[in-house]
Amino acid sequence: MNEGSKARTIGMVGVVMCLVGIALSVDMLRTFRSRVDRMQQKAQQVGELHRLRAQAAEMDGMLRAVEPYAGSSAGSLETLKDEALPGEAAEVRERERVTLTAGWTGRQADVQLKNVPIKGLMRFIRMAEEQRLPWRLRSCTIRAASDRRGTGDATLVMETIQRVN
Repeated sequence: MNEGSKARTIGMVGVVMCLVGIALSVDMLRTFRSRVDRMQQKAQQVGELHRLRAQAAEMDGMLRAVEPYAGSSAGSLETLKDEALPGEAAEVRERERVTLTAGWTGRQADVQLKNVPIKGLMRFIRMAEEQRLPWRLRSCTIRAASDRRGTGDATLVMETIQRVN
């Protein structure tokens, strides 16, 4: 092979390599947006998986904390109301139970109290939270009564968990 044909061969290989580089660059530009979108979607999915893992770990921790109470059940809110607020009118409505995880059910109840002393309301909430399997105050709305000082109407949402066999 002489010098001229060697130079021509090297030149042809160089041209072919440049054409391959240009073709790959054009393909990359054409598919870049879809690849970025796919990577963003994967990042969102990984973020969601991390959030779910943290939520599951939190739930496991809560269940381990209440495992000693597995044989207990939360006290009756009616009975607690009678002890904390004797003679006061109240309406307790339990909401639909929700399965939390294998063997555990979540319970919620709405408690409507009319014209009750605020101190008695706080005593009721404290007593509910001190039960062997505690009720937890999820939300509370208090509206002051206009006719009696230190009293008001209260709407409470209480929640607890219960072991099911």
